[in-house]
Amino acid sequence: MLPSCRSTTRIASNAIANHPSVPKRTYAAVKYHVQSPRKETGFKDFVQRLSARNKEMEREERHFRTQNGIKSAENTPLRLTVKGLKPFEVVRRINALLDEGRLDHAISMVEKLPLDCVNVVIWNVLIAAAIKAARYKLAFELYYDMKRRHVQPNSRTFTILFVGLSRIDDWTPYANILGRVFNAYDQLLAHFERLK
Repeated sequence: MLPSCRSTTRIASNAIANHPSVPKRTYAAVKYHVQSPRKETGFKDFVQRLSARNKEMEREERHFRTQNGIKSAENTPLRLTVKGLKPFEVVRRINALLDEGRLDHAISMVEKLPLDCVNVVIWNVLIAAAIKAARYKLAFELYYDMKRRHVQPNSRTFTILFVGLSRIDDWTPYANILGRVFNAYDQLLAHFERLK
C-alpha cells in the first residue's frame, strides 16, 4: 500500500536532500525557509524619505498658494491629490470655499474627486449651498449628478430640496424646473416606500 501524499512528499524531499550531489545550501532551502536578518536602518530610511517627501509637498503647496494669491490652505489642488481623503475632510474644504463665496469652485472640486471620497453628505452640502444662493436649477443639476454617480439620496437630501423650494414666493422665473420638482417628489414617495 502506498503512503499518503504528505508522507510521500516528505520521503522524496528527504531523499533528494540527503543525496551527495545536492549541495547543503539547497538542502537548507528545501527543509526550511531561512530569513535574512532584518536591517535596522531600513525603517529609519523609510521614515526619513517620507518626512522629506512631506516637507517637499508642503513647500510646493506654499509656493502654489503664494503664486495664486490663496490665503487658506484648505482649497489648494495639491491637497486634493492625497490618497485616502476622507469625506469629512472634503466637507471641511467645501465649507471653507463656501465661506469665501466660491460655490462653483467647490462643485468642480467635488466632480474631480474619486468616487470613494464622495458620499451623500457632501452632495447635501452642495445642494444646500445652491438653494441658499437661490440657484434652484443648479440644485437640481447637483441632485441628478449625485444620482448619476450612484450616490443614493437620503431623507436629508429631500428635506433640503423641498424646504428650499418652499421658500420660493414667485414661481414664474422658475417655471422650467416645475417638472423636475414633481419628478423629485415622486422619487421622495418611492424613497419613503423603501424605508417602510
